[in-house]
Amino acid sequence: TYSAATQSANGLMSAADKTKLDGIATGANKYTHPTTAGNKHIPSGGSSGQILRWSADGTAVWGNDNNTTYSNMKGASASVNGAAGLVPAPTKGNQAKYLRADGTWQTPPDTNTTYSAATQSVNGLMSAADKTKLDGIATGANKFTYTLPAASSTARGGVKIGYAANGRNYPVQLSNEKMYVNVPDNLVEILTGHVVTSTNATPTISDSEGSHILIKLRGRSSNNAVSGYGIDECWIRNYRSISGSTKVTLYNGTTYETDITVTPNGAVNLKCTSSLGSGFRIEYTLQYYR
Repeated sequence: TYSAATQSANGLMSAADKTKLDGIATGANKYTHPTTAGNKHIPSGGSSGQILRWSADGTAVWGNDNNTTYSNMKGASASVNGAAGLVPAPTKGNQAKYLRADGTWQTPPDTNTTYSAATQSVNGLMSAADKTKLDGIATGANKFTYTLPAASSTARGGVKIGYAANGRNYPVQLSNEKMYVNVPDNLVEILTGHVVTSTNATPTISDSEGSHILIKLRGRSSNNAVSGYGIDECWIRNYRSISGSTKVTLYNGTTYETDITVTPNGAVNLKCTSSLGSGFRIEYTLQYYR
């Protein structure tokens, strides 16, 4: 015969212990919830509209909510400061307006944000041309004005053009930044006349210094009705030499012009070596330049 087990003596399991054992989960242990700050449960009680308020470290109690209703802001005036508050609600269609310090929604006073390029008298945007100019100026550059000294017989320097010709002193001229002197021809003599037979020749022009002669020839017939009637082998030649001469064929009304350079101690003349024909002559003009 066995008695029921006790905490100090083994024995049979009592019905009460069996009931208790069946009510404990397998692997259960003894857990005690902490009661320190941060581990306490929300207190029971409270009512609608109440909030938890601090009571002590880790302890809260139910209490009424404070009044959190705010009024609209008060705008400032020229003599009175404004007060903080809720922003007044803007109405539809006024999305482009702004809240002014007097508490009202207003249209910006100037919506023009387009600026012109700056000038020497008005502020503005920097133009592309000014930016290019600025980029081309070295940092720290200063304005330096250089004055070119005048040239003299002993020093280099600047010169002026515009000298007026005086006798055989001629002005300097410029062409593509290059200087030159245009020396005009000095007309020394003009000889005119005509050749009517093959034995005639113009007066001879000779020059010890060298020059040039402009020769103009014209065929002329007293019988203008005869077409193509004229002269052969009229020579423009060096004096006393046929070498290097130019043969000219002239008919009635035709002309010929040439410019011949005469070397120092050289000479030029005109000689016709064939028959001229009845009523035909050659008129000549020799313009002699040095």
